[in-house]
Amino acid sequence: MEQAYESLALAIDANKENKVSREVQLSININLLLGIAMEGVINELSESLLDKWTYKQLEKATTPLKWKIISSLKNNGFTADKEPLQTIINLKKIRDEIAHPKSENQGNDVIIASKETREINPKDDYVLPTQDFEVYIGFGELKEKYNAKKSLEYMRKAMVGTKQIRDLFGLTKMFSWIDSLENRLKQVKLD
Repeated sequence: MEQAYESLALAIDANKENKVSREVQLSININLLLGIAMEGVINELSESLLDKWTYKQLEKATTPLKWKIISSLKNNGFTADKEPLQTIINLKKIRDEIAHPKSENQGNDVIIASKETREINPKDDYVLPTQDFEVYIGFGELKEKYNAKKSLEYMRKAMVGTKQIRDLFGLTKMFSWIDSLENRLKQVKLD
């Protein structure tokens, strides 16, 4: 989670500087790390709550299913139509897309970005910036999907979900890092 947080700070900087490819790259990293972290959280919790045989069997399940089953040990548990399970499901889907890429058409949109400006699909009479700029072709969908703003949102939701499952079982000491990271995330501003 700490590495995801550090990547988030870099992605926000890249966003402010209109470094499209860098922001996308870092956001992909953040989403992948969040997916891995959410699996790590539920595995650690499962191992502490379940007997060895049950834990070994549950270990084979998907991350969202693990969250559903473990949360169901208390109250009614989390449901797929509500947070935090929606975020866990989305992070699993994103993680799978990153880990198992498939060929897809990214489009042919054009982004021209300098430190001060960003123009998407400029008209024929567009005047190029006088300062240094970069041209990105086919980054529109990637930028829409993987960006600092969405990464910050996923990270905040992942923290809330982790805090909810921790509190459900009263394991404040086991996951003491959550409060510190959540407080730092509250300070993060992104326009």
